Amino acid sequence: MEPMHQIPVFAINLKKRPERKEHITAEFVGRDEFQLEVVAAIEEENGRMGLWKTIHQVVSHMKAMDMDYGIICEDDHYFTTNYSHTLLQDTIWKCQLLQADALLGGVSWFQGFVPVTEKLCWIERFTGLQFCVVFKKFYDQILDASFTASDAADLKFWEISEKIFLLHPFISKQKEFGYSDTTERNNEPGAVTRHFQRISAEIASLSTLSTYYQQLGSRHEKAPITNIEEPFKLPVLTIEPASNKGCPAYITDLNAIPATNLHQRITQIIQQGLECFIIARAPFNFLTDAELGYLLSNIREAAEEGADCLCIGCADFGQSFPITSHRFWISSFSSASLLVIFPSFYESLLQMEDRITPDNLDYLLSKQTIYKMLLMPVTTVLSNSPGKEDRKGANRIHVIRRAFDQLAVHKEKLSI
Repeated sequence: MEPMHQIPVFAINLKKRPERKEHITAEFVGRDEFQLEVVAAIEEENGRMGLWKTIHQVVSHMKAMDMDYGIICEDDHYFTTNYSHTLLQDTIWKCQLLQADALLGGVSWFQGFVPVTEKLCWIERFTGLQFCVVFKKFYDQILDASFTASDAADLKFWEISEKIFLLHPFISKQKEFGYSDTTERNNEPGAVTRHFQRISAEIASLSTLSTYYQQLGSRHEKAPITNIEEPFKLPVLTIEPASNKGCPAYITDLNAIPATNLHQRITQIIQQGLECFIIARAPFNFLTDAELGYLLSNIREAAEEGADCLCIGCADFGQSFPITSHRFWISSFSSASLLVIFPSFYESLLQMEDRITPDNLDYLLSKQTIYKMLLMPVTTVLSNSPGKEDRKGANRIHVIRRAFDQLAVHKEKLSI
């Protein structure tokens, strides 16, 4: 770890908000590890634009001074009891070795989670820039980024970077002032506090779940299925079957079961006691042996790890963390291409009060169980993944996968 030195802090404050300046100055009193400079915010009718211009100005200064890093701080930041100088300095050192762009002290919302150490994680996206360590390698990306009237500084950070890390438990939260100059939803009394409390609890839950799956996976490590010799059948129910398209030989067509609607057909399939079955939005594609091996290996592993359902390809998903490089735990999903349903889920589906339809299928299954997984589509894994330019919808999974793979390499090198 590098030697202790004063960390430059640039606290952004509007001149018309003296009560905030008084607050942020008091937060750093007696903390000799920091060198605080209160920066007069650039005022704009659009507060988000003014904040970004001020951040741009601060980063330009940091670059000109050839700083290795500095902290950009908003004037509503306050230190929690989790903060310590040693913890922050040690985490900054780790982040430098991990080639981080930014380190956050706390967030009011986030998605995408990859644990690094007990107190450090990678995140895909977030809100909350009240305490942010910005590293030298990120300066040019910030300075070169375009920013429009509809943008926000925190959203812009994760839009242009895939290397943002978060300390947890949080060392920083936002103080309630009863108003916000940049975020309208934070004008509601108590809103900011509730955001941080909810997200802090969510991260703690994700950490526990992630640890559980890591330990479970290490006990279930098996070689992937690469050579398919024995005949087998995948039971598939197709929501929108094509009458003129034949089924691959490895498919058992469950649409032959007589039923008047999707709910009735699923009920009848469950009553057959199958080891699992697949619900497909459209006719099942013909797969190569390599693709089939990938699919079967992950179905087997997901079942052994206690999944109720395995989603293969979807339009979008909620919270997520990697279980393996290709398979992820998810909190919710929408418009799944394929859904593998396991016996552990059968009883819950039979007891559901709502009737399953093609329109509500994803919503009902998402809220019915926490044991959901997402598998990267077979064809996607065997081809090139989208780059940084497209981070919407299902392509978000590529961002999380890249982070997981890169961190696996770095963590091995650093032995952390």
